[in-house]
Amino acid sequence: MSLIRIALAGCGALLGAAVLLVTVVSLGPGHSRAQEQVGYLWTNYGPRLAVLSAVAAVVACWAAPAGRARLVVAVVTGLALLGATTQVGRVVAATVRAGGSVNLLSALALSPDRSRDPDAWAVYHRVDGQDLRVAIWLPAGARATAARPSPASRAEAWSPTGAPVMFAIHGGGWIDGNGTAADYGPEAAWWTARGWLFVSVDYRLSSPARATWDKSPADVACALTWTAAAVARYGGDPSTIVVRGDSAGGNLAINLAYSAAQHAAISVCAGPVPVPRAVVAFAPVVDPENAYDHGVPQPGADPKVFIGNYLGGPPRQFPDRIRSISSATYLSAAAPPTLIIEPVEDGFIPSEAVFAFAAEARAAGVTMTLVRIPTTNHFPVYAESPAGQADRTITAAYLKDLLGQS
Repeated sequence: MSLIRIALAGCGALLGAAVLLVTVVSLGPGHSRAQEQVGYLWTNYGPRLAVLSAVAAVVACWAAPAGRARLVVAVVTGLALLGATTQVGRVVAATVRAGGSVNLLSALALSPDRSRDPDAWAVYHRVDGQDLRVAIWLPAGARATAARPSPASRAEAWSPTGAPVMFAIHGGGWIDGNGTAADYGPEAAWWTARGWLFVSVDYRLSSPARATWDKSPADVACALTWTAAAVARYGGDPSTIVVRGDSAGGNLAINLAYSAAQHAAISVCAGPVPVPRAVVAFAPVVDPENAYDHGVPQPGADPKVFIGNYLGGPPRQFPDRIRSISSATYLSAAAPPTLIIEPVEDGFIPSEAVFAFAAEARAAGVTMTLVRIPTTNHFPVYAESPAGQADRTITAAYLKDLLGQS
């Protein structure tokens, strides 16, 4: 046997063993740094791992010498292929059961997500010397008829179309992110292509020197009040606003919608905070104290740090503040219908606390839909990844059914 075939057999076996190890680690109990890292791989690159394992199996089995060596190589690479395809299949199956879909060819390609700049900007409030803005993206049909000279004249030219409104609150641990195209341009492009008017909002961020546990919620409440009053000028339907958020933004989204239903939302804007038609949250920080105590730190991101910044210190030092930002505080039967999409392997913001919150919400009378996406973790970086496609398509199916859209 040539040295080249021996080398190919060895490389294939090593690749298969690596994929098999990633699979085994991801199936272990509890949460750990290692599980978070392999969860990141499955979340974003699962189909590529499956293809890699298939290539490894074919090459290694062809190149390995006959006899026991080939049997060992076949077992290792075969188990790797079985594990990888099973992991990807679990994500696809969970997505389809929830009404969504996954295009595996798109997930393999992971092409750059289409994005575009907002059609308009507006300042919804000025506070602490800072202009807080909303970015507005028009539905595809409305853009085609809009005049182009300036945001002000375009707003006057747009005729109301009654488009449903997606009101998006960005994540980032309350310390990072913004409501601009950098955060939501790709999402806005996807939703506006499907007839939605998309709005994303800025809010004051925390830092080691500034706690914003009371400021960020007031800002997003103010932004929602502004949106309900102004969105008809841009062709949106103020009676069909869906509030959505990711991670820390999911916390703000749920707390905003639920407190508005209790008439307990705090807004520095004139007028009451409207109750949205629904709230959608992805891996929300519904129990910040649990995340502070049990969240698994990642490189450059530690729940203890950003939750401590948001509160101004450890949760036990500020019981009133932690209660104010905990989503269970606002549970009531008046809360709007809620969809939570939760990655099962999330240890960064432990998924068990999200599952417990969903059960508590149902017991309180909330119309709660919880979708568990297996094998995935907190960080779906690519929108065309299986986890990213699951988030979008499950949400679209849920809202189509809820709102009775054709």
